[in-house]
Amino acid sequence: MVSHITYFFSMLLLVFMVCHPSQAMITSTNQSQFFVQIIKSLSPNSGSSLSDWDVKGGKPYCNFSGVMCNNEGYVVQINISGRSLSGHFPADICSYLPELRILRLGSNNLRGDFVDSITNCSFLEELSMEHLFLSGTLPDFSPLKNLKILDLSYNCSKASSPCQCLILPILRCSISMRM
Repeated sequence: MVSHITYFFSMLLLVFMVCHPSQAMITSTNQSQFFVQIIKSLSPNSGSSLSDWDVKGGKPYCNFSGVMCNNEGYVVQINISGRSLSGHFPADICSYLPELRILRLGSNNLRGDFVDSITNCSFLEELSMEHLFLSGTLPDFSPLKNLKILDLSYNCSKASSPCQCLILPILRCSISMRM
């Protein structure tokens, strides 16, 4: 009788684990997917700048150059400024990297519109996207309550309100438009 009960609960636990994978496993997969997406979105000649980003599974992304993770393995910082990267930056970064705090992309040849979904990165403290070739209307940065540094200087954008970022507390802001 005891063995039947043990077997039943073992099977129940197995079904639960299969149907509800752990958050850590889901997040790790999502974070890995982000690095696959960014490599795909860059021009082929950008590959040498990120040559140590082995997205095919050999090296953990926390060991990629310019990437820092916290003790739980969440990506908290990406700094790929000045690496001569060209292409587009993937949208929905925050769905892949929910703990991201610092994003530095400046002085690259990234093109396209500003990524509106960046305002979903609720922990973001620094966003440096200066000297890129981004255009379009700037998003409303007010949801980013932790943002302290915002540098969007030297881009081809249209600010819906040039002072909109100034309403955030303790924020250093630099916005210059390239004409």
